[in-house]
Amino acid sequence: MLINSNDISRQLRLAICFILSYLAIPAPAFAARSLVVLPVYEQPAGDLVEVLRPLLGRGSSITAHGNQLIVNASTSELHAIREALLRLDQPARQLLIEVRQARDQNSQDTRGTVRYYRTNDLNDSIAQRVQTLDGRPALIRSGEVIPTMQYQLPWYPARDPRIPPPPLTMETTYQAQTAGFYALPRLHGDQVTIELYQWNERPELNGNQHTQQATTTVRGHLGTWLNIGAVNINGEWNNAGGQQHWSTQQQSDMQLQLRVTELPQ
Repeated sequence: MLINSNDISRQLRLAICFILSYLAIPAPAFAARSLVVLPVYEQPAGDLVEVLRPLLGRGSSITAHGNQLIVNASTSELHAIREALLRLDQPARQLLIEVRQARDQNSQDTRGTVRYYRTNDLNDSIAQRVQTLDGRPALIRSGEVIPTMQYQLPWYPARDPRIPPPPLTMETTYQAQTAGFYALPRLHGDQVTIELYQWNERPELNGNQHTQQATTTVRGHLGTWLNIGAVNINGEWNNAGGQQHWSTQQQSDMQLQLRVTELPQ
């Protein structure tokens, strides 16, 4: 079989061109990656992954394991990750969460044909205080124990009508009625965003426990009271005695408010 020398030289030239083009590719495109474990001291490592991921190029990766970050990246990418981690891994800001119930009442009294109006000022009472950290949830809960009366009529064979039935037995049981929420504060400068996970448990007449749950998010300035719920109550009370007739109507708006302030480090 005869081999054309022109074909050999053509193939040799193609091979040389391929090698030269390979060597001409910039070195960063083939930069070696290193697998490095970076410790995290203050912030949750899982929260930093999504923040640091944009600093990596294609083929590089970052994952969290416990309080460590596992990074597979080039030398330049690792340098950028370390620089950003120094700024991000700072102690969380200490916060104080306060909850209060504020009531605004409007009352109207009727005495004969004369009506008397009075308005009560906002009555503020701080119910609870709890300390937490920025980005950490805090549990705020309140409740009471409510007595429940249960009546039971014992069974008996009513054969002789002259035999009276056994007495009705009464038993008092106590059930807890609780309400509260988890508050997750996140700071943005002098602003705070609070994610609230609320629940309310109350006993029913049949002895079961009724639970209501809700989630909401509020935002405002640090140190200001934020409304997180409201209840409107309307009531009427009448008292007829002698020749006088008294009538009282009351409207009450119950505001549940929350305030977040920063504590000194």
